[in-house]
Amino acid sequence: MKNWKINIEEFFEKHNAKIQILILVGSLGLGAYFNIAQDHQLGIIIGLLVLISGELISLSIKDSITQRKLNNMGVKFEMARGGLFRVHDFNLSKFFYSTKSNFFISGMALNGFFEKNKGIIERFLNEGKEIFILIAAPNAVDENAKLYHGENLDLKTFRKKANAIYHKQSTTLDCLEEIENLFNFVENGKLKLRVAQSVMSTSFVAYDVFDRDVLPYNKNKVGKELKASFYQYKCTAPEEEPNIIVDSFYNRDWYLFFKRTIEMQWKDARPIENKLEFEKLRAEINEKIENNNSFSEGNKENE
Repeated sequence: MKNWKINIEEFFEKHNAKIQILILVGSLGLGAYFNIAQDHQLGIIIGLLVLISGELISLSIKDSITQRKLNNMGVKFEMARGGLFRVHDFNLSKFFYSTKSNFFISGMALNGFFEKNKGIIERFLNEGKEIFILIAAPNAVDENAKLYHGENLDLKTFRKKANAIYHKQSTTLDCLEEIENLFNFVENGKLKLRVAQSVMSTSFVAYDVFDRDVLPYNKNKVGKELKASFYQYKCTAPEEEPNIIVDSFYNRDWYLFFKRTIEMQWKDARPIENKLEFEKLRAEINEKIENNNSFSEGNKENE
């Protein structure tokens, strides 16, 4: 509904002079018709009423256009001076709806995302869209766990916390394996899975971020968007993490900054390109879990 309103306003703004002439001619025409068909007085009244009604509607549309422009100017000014951050919620419907060619998601484990959205990702793959997935490499989970849970834990507790992340990663792999013809998508490059060897301080969700056309925007002045969620020390509740959404029109500099970050992080990550490498990744995760369990059991025996 909002888009229809904006489209009407922009059409009116573009053709305002012609519309004013049509209102005038229309009112004169109706007035002349009723003047001939009935009596002179009624024709004049009808013509004036049509003219007044048309002008009132015209003024209302002009006022709406002016207000929208003022609002946009205010938002742009606030963003330019760094005084406004758009905080995003966990509803990614707009991101899914806006995806044209590729969808990117990154995070330590991503189990929550795939448990909720596996069906959408599968639909994207069947539509020919590319999916980019980046999770923490098994060898990097300990460093990520220090950020997530803190580094002042005793070793036994820390191993349990690290195992929680490994189990979440295993859940993500389980969700991916439920996708029909998963490994066909992996091997033909439609589903791209990589593991990051470094600490992941930020989780990203973005659509069409790998397109060459960086800053397209539609006639409503809305560009591409990406969401950045910032892992904070000892913050283990995703809903409490600070997160922002930036777009390529109003937040051009920030959008380009985060886009470069995503591209560099993706380039440096290790690719999982076939079923064998996928199973090897699962084996690495399971080995880490078993080693941590063995450590805990060994400690129990020594107590």
